[in-house]
Amino acid sequence: MSVGSAVVTAAGIRKIQEAQSTGRSIKPDRFGFSSDNLTVDPMLESISTWKRDTIDAYLPISDDTIEFSCVVEPDEAAAYTRLVGLYLDDGTLFAVAKPPFAMPPGLRQVVKVQIRYSAISEVMNFEYVPTDEIEQSLSVLDTSAAAGLRDMQMADELTMLSLCRADHYAFKRDATERIAALERDADEAKGALDALTAAQMDMQATLGYQLLQTSLAVGLKLN
Repeated sequence: MSVGSAVVTAAGIRKIQEAQSTGRSIKPDRFGFSSDNLTVDPMLESISTWKRDTIDAYLPISDDTIEFSCVVEPDEAAAYTRLVGLYLDDGTLFAVAKPPFAMPPGLRQVVKVQIRYSAISEVMNFEYVPTDEIEQSLSVLDTSAAAGLRDMQMADELTMLSLCRADHYAFKRDATERIAALERDADEAKGALDALTAAQMDMQATLGYQLLQTSLAVGLKLN
């Protein structure tokens, strides 16, 4: 069984203390599902959620422990769930919980959060929340978590593959451009060499002609 982490927030503790001092019960109301990858922190006062849903059921585990559960069906699971908030009816973020792995969209997301506090049943009102008569199997959560982990690994591998392809094509394009530049430089060098050779030939012809004219002028015979 995969186990995550959960904590009652500081605001939740204050609500419990107020309930104990005034005799009024606090009322857990709904779950909030968030795709934010935050650390479970008792000082959290709010989280961004892609869905909020009423509590499906509660199950007394012991005198000081209550388990709340909520199920999001596949057609409603529109995003990853990385963090879960448990809210009171007045909107207070009472507790935050983090699944062991992100639960992926498109699969049944089952969340169960256990709250442990001394004599908690004395300060909480569960009259309007259905009792969890038969505990739901956590195998779905395990499956969802494993599928979510595979999805993230596949997404990372696809990202790396895309980056490798991009690097390959960038290198290939750069190499092609370098080869083309070298070929242009070679053509320019060849053109310059041909021009230099032609200039040298012209210079030699001019020098030979001038030498011949000079020789004739002084009456020398050239062999």
